[in-house]
Amino acid sequence: MLGTHWIDGAPADTEQVDLAGLAEVVAAHRRHLDLLRHRPDAVRAFEVAHAVVVSWWAQQWPDEEQWPHRVRQLTPQGADPGWWRLLARDAVTYPETVALTSVLTGERTRQRR
Repeated sequence: MLGTHWIDGAPADTEQVDLAGLAEVVAAHRRHLDLLRHRPDAVRAFEVAHAVVVSWWAQQWPDEEQWPHRVRQLTPQGADPGWWRLLARDAVTYPETVALTSVLTGERTRQRR
């Protein structure tokens, strides 16, 4: 179960991302768990989705509003914004990664294989 903190692949005594106020990240986690329970290909699909979404993140599109908003919500007062942007990337993009995973494991996509 996902609590109110996201640990970005780091030991528990390092930086944590506070998810308070980011209901979409918590909802994405619930959806991700559901996919893992019901779709045998969800693990591989998540890996592919993550790679795609990270490439989108690297683009830093000027019209993107949701990800910068999440980064601002997650950045603690006094933290280095550049460092925090890197640390929070996976939490910030998690809802989109899970949404793409859902598409990749969905019935319509599976029928096209």
